[in-house]
Amino acid sequence: MKVLAVDLGGTKTLVQLVALGGEWPLVVCERRYASAEFESFEALLERFLERADTNDLHAACIAVAGPVSARDGRQVANVTNLPWTLDSAALAARLEIERCRLVNDFVAAAYGIDEVDAGHLVQLQAGEPEPGGSRAVIGAGTGLGHAILVGRGEQMRCLPSEAGHVAFAPGSTRLDDAQLKRLESLAKALNDRPALRLNITGRALAATDAEALHRGKLDAKLRAAKARELSRGGRSVDPQSVTVAADERERLIGVVYEDEDIAGKPRNFLGMAKSIPPEQMEELLMGSIDVQDKDLRQLAEDRAGAVRDHLAEQGKVPGERLFLAAPLIDGSGDTKLLPSRVDFSLK
Repeated sequence: MKVLAVDLGGTKTLVQLVALGGEWPLVVCERRYASAEFESFEALLERFLERADTNDLHAACIAVAGPVSARDGRQVANVTNLPWTLDSAALAARLEIERCRLVNDFVAAAYGIDEVDAGHLVQLQAGEPEPGGSRAVIGAGTGLGHAILVGRGEQMRCLPSEAGHVAFAPGSTRLDDAQLKRLESLAKALNDRPALRLNITGRALAATDAEALHRGKLDAKLRAAKARELSRGGRSVDPQSVTVAADERERLIGVVYEDEDIAGKPRNFLGMAKSIPPEQMEELLMGSIDVQDKDLRQLAEDRAGAVRDHLAEQGKVPGERLFLAAPLIDGSGDTKLLPSRVDFSLK
């Protein structure tokens, strides 16, 4: 009986055909490919099948560097840094087998750690293992791969983790509950390994964040207008502390519109601004607000700062182990991920 094992990454892919049934698994064919040289995984697989004898092939497991999701009884995976999508059902049909499984590459690595013999292990930090305790598997590469093993033997389960990044809503620097849980897991892994240092890279992109930044700047103008009104009583009011209620928004839009020097503002024959509907005022105001690269960089920096502060303050990770990298606003990196995010790498 044979099985097909694949380690599929954005840079390289390793494919093995393994014979089972003897005292030890026997690798009968192995090939290493540069992933980017192929248009798809299917094309890479065809190259391998030209050289390999797949008679008596019973199953395949493909470890993918990227997110894997379950859909209608099958798995679908997207490959980080490559425009590839894999479907376990389609691959099973091509290989003429019943069992084909797609898993995240760090899930595969985690399930394999008990098979590593002592001669291939290096101790980084002395300690007393806790019998039956959870174990973290961390990949210190360009990104930060991460998975957690719980239990032992037949009860062992792997919990994949998106430790390599956290995502934000467009234009926002707020961490939602899902992202906070990711940071909690990351902080635990860092605290368990004091030698690790983390690079934190904030990202923003005009296509995703610009409209929300426009809206944010308009909202800031509305708060400032209300703060000026509240300050007329002789007290100073911080615009950041002001909330604009829904029933006063239209009026404040009119106040801001009247004060703003907007190109193309409709005027009467006397040169005075015409009275127009609030929604038209808002449209003109939004169009007059300029969002520049410096605004995107500031947003990216603020996102990275929010993550660093949470790891330091809530996660208790020493600040000297957290480093802010230069912000990125060019849309580079993994196109399958939201561009409004913060990436992690080990330093």
